[in-house]
Amino acid sequence: SRMESKRRELEEEWSFHRLEEQRRQMIDEQKEAEEARARQQRLHERDRLQKQVQATQDEKKRMRDQQKAEEEEYAQLVKADVARRRADDVAKKLQAQQEFRDFMSFNQKQLEEKKQQRMREMERDK
Repeated sequence: SRMESKRRELEEEWSFHRLEEQRRQMIDEQKEAEEARARQQRLHERDRLQKQVQATQDEKKRMRDQQKAEEEEYAQLVKADVARRRADDVAKKLQAQQEFRDFMSFNQKQLEEKKQQRMREMERDK
């Protein structure tokens, strides 16, 4: 009977230890699961923030590229305008030179004509 009670006591103690061990194991598993969830959330948040930063950087680059393209387009328009004005200036200069030559040629013909007319008058008056 004494042995029986000692055996029962040992079984209860062993059962208690086993239950305590199971309880500790469950607590450890729960902690591990919570830590894994927290790790997963941190990774998810990190990925979200990285994507947000990347999107911001991509937008900044797109804006810089767009501004650069607009500046380049403006520079091309200015160059084209300068070239057009130069061409207009050259054309006006050439036209003025031609008009001057035409004028000089006309004056020369007029002078020749007057000279010939005087010569004819002189011949006639003789």
